[in-house]
Amino acid sequence: MNDVSASIKKLFLLSLIATPMVSNASTESNNIQFNTITDNTLTVCTTGDYPPLTSFNSEKNTFEGFAPIVAANFAKHLNLNLAFTRTTWKDLSDDLKSGKCDIAMGGITYTKDRSKDFYLSKSVAKKSKSSCFY
Repeated sequence: MNDVSASIKKLFLLSLIATPMVSNASTESNNIQFNTITDNTLTVCTTGDYPPLTSFNSEKNTFEGFAPIVAANFAKHLNLNLAFTRTTWKDLSDDLKSGKCDIAMGGITYTKDRSKDFYLSKSVAKKSKSSCFY
């Protein structure tokens, strides 16, 4: 395997582990509650405008990028079906709070306001859409 292939493989494996995700949870008074999945489907909110983490292919009507790959593997591991819900940055928190989706993925920035209402994973990329992964 050449250096480029090895680097791509490492990047892909890292993305499977560390793609930014947000899950809806109430942390008040240490009362942690996750939304329950009742229809055997993991629903993922994503904006589809943050490549390479998430992008929407309008010709195929599908989401592409690292976040959708991670979501597919996560759902498969949990033996769940997978559905994507397109959201906007403006509506992301409301969509999660309302139960429109179980988790959100794809370039979501940590903010204090988000951390009050949601569990946030560690970042894969920092600063901009063109940031390097580490």
